[in-house]
Amino acid sequence: MRLIYFITFLLSVSSVAQIVNIPDANFKNVLLNQNCADFDNDGVYDGDVDTNNDGEIQVSEAEAVLRLRGTNEGIVSVEGIESFVNIEILTLFGNDITEIDLSQLSELTHIFLSGSELTTLDVSQNPNLIRLGAIGNNLSSIDVSNNTLLEIIDIRENQISTLDVSQNIILEELNIGYNLLTSLDVSQNTNLRRLWSWNNELTYLNVRNGNNNSMSVMVATSNKNLPCILVDDENATRPTCTEDWGWCKDEEAIYSEDCTLDIDDFNSDKLTVYPNPANNLIQIDSAMPIKCIKLYNSIGGLVIEKETNVDTIDISNLQSGIYFLQINNFDNRISKKIVKL
Repeated sequence: MRLIYFITFLLSVSSVAQIVNIPDANFKNVLLNQNCADFDNDGVYDGDVDTNNDGEIQVSEAEAVLRLRGTNEGIVSVEGIESFVNIEILTLFGNDITEIDLSQLSELTHIFLSGSELTTLDVSQNPNLIRLGAIGNNLSSIDVSNNTLLEIIDIRENQISTLDVSQNIILEELNIGYNLLTSLDVSQNTNLRRLWSWNNELTYLNVRNGNNNSMSVMVATSNKNLPCILVDDENATRPTCTEDWGWCKDEEAIYSEDCTLDIDDFNSDKLTVYPNPANNLIQIDSAMPIKCIKLYNSIGGLVIEKETNVDTIDISNLQSGIYFLQINNFDNRISKKIVKL
């Protein structure tokens, strides 16, 4: 008799152990009561996850799901998602999720987590990822160096200040608009077709990837401190800018094959900058009224900005190296390369 009780106890423990813990009531309601699951990966969400209708989600039921969705459901936590180990496409639009553990979901190819409250997103354990969408969250950074299969990244409307896409060499589309980037280099992304980097704080943008002729979109407007954009051919004919399509830049920025060279150096006979090289002060003699001057470092970072008629610049506190002096009057702009001793 004791043996029978013991076996019954073991079976009971085993049964309980197979139930996925899902503490968020809204998330659990989606899994139990909505057509949220696709079991054959045909794009049709066949039903809920609770296929045995016992009011719980067994591990076996979670493992049977290939696509999972839950949009605008007020989900705060998706604890339990780690049991859905065979998911390839995860769609959780418009929720209140602040964190998500995707480390066990190695089969993921598509992630759509837009319109939530995410402050971090770790996709380092998702090597099969093809498309990443996380629009309108609170992300300050994201590491995609392990996601070498990525073709599309759409992480606009976050607070991202740095992004390295040098390992994403088959990337075709990147939307990083409305963030806090100061520098962006897509020179290694030789398959890139579309790039949106507008409304950032860019001072450096390198689009010289050998594929500019195939790029239908390169939008870099509303980056007021971006003086120069590195491109394959500065004289190339580019698709016309139409709001968020074509090749678009701020009026002040130029396309160049080498942004370390002098830029728009016209009417230079009307302006003298000396001494150059310089150690402490730079003198500016101009026959034209000066609206403002800006001094950039070698990677495009703005280090000095002054308005109205300025005739000297103090560079004594700057490190030695090459800088670029941009002088604007009311009609034109002249740029000079400066060497700080």
